[in-house]
Amino acid sequence: MRSPSRSSLIAALIATMVCAPVVLSEDPSQVAGQTLATVTQASAALLDHAAASVGSTVYPDDTLETDSTGSLRLRFREAQLYMQPDSTIDLEKSETGLLRARLTRGTMGFASGTNDRVEIDVIEIAIRSRLGVPAHGRVTWVKADELTVESIHGDFDITFDGVTQTIADGKSYRALISQDKAKLEGNEAQAKRSPRKALKLLLIIGAVAGGAVGGLYINHVFTESPSDPSK
Repeated sequence: MRSPSRSSLIAALIATMVCAPVVLSEDPSQVAGQTLATVTQASAALLDHAAASVGSTVYPDDTLETDSTGSLRLRFREAQLYMQPDSTIDLEKSETGLLRARLTRGTMGFASGTNDRVEIDVIEIAIRSRLGVPAHGRVTWVKADELTVESIHGDFDITFDGVTQTIADGKSYRALISQDKAKLEGNEAQAKRSPRKALKLLLIIGAVAGGAVGGLYINHVFTESPSDPSK
C-alpha cells in the first residue's frame, strides 16, 4: 500500500507535467506582453554602453548607439529596425506585435511585416506602419523641431497632436514643427493672437545637402480638422 507522502509526490509530478506545455508554448519574443528584439547585425555599436553583439536580446528601455562608422540591426519576428552611423535609439515598451523605438539622434530605418508593425517616435511625432501593410521606411532626426521621413516601399502613417496623415509609397518628406499653427500658414497676425503648435510637411524633390532641402509645400497643417480645414 502506498504511503500518503508518496501519493502526494506523484500527484505533484503529474500536475507539473500537465502545466509544463503551457509555459513552453508562450511566444519567446514576448515577456509579460513586452516586445523583445534580437540583434542580427552589429558593427561599432553599443547596447547599454557595452559592445553590442549578434544574438543579444534587446529589452524595453535598452539604449543602442552607433559611432561614426557603426551600424546595427534588430529583428522582432517579421519586423526589423536598423541604425545608420552616429545614431541613438531607446527601445520602448510596446503592445503585442509592435516593435517600438525612440530616435534621439541620427538615422534609423525600419521594415514591417504583415502582422508585426513598427513605430518610431521622434521629437513629438510618431511614425507607424499599418497592420496588414508591409512597409520599409527611413527617419532622420535633423534638429529639435525638424526631421525627414522617407517611404522606400509601402504607405505608413505619421501622427502629430492626435492627427494622422499618410507617408505615401516612395515619397520623402521634411517635417517641421512650429509653435504657431497660423505662422506655418503664413498668417502672422493670427499667430500673435492664438499661438498653437503645428506640423507642416514638405515633399522633398531634391537631395538633402548642407541642411538645405528642396521642397514643395503640401497644402495641409496637421492641427487642421480633416473635415473642415478652416478650424
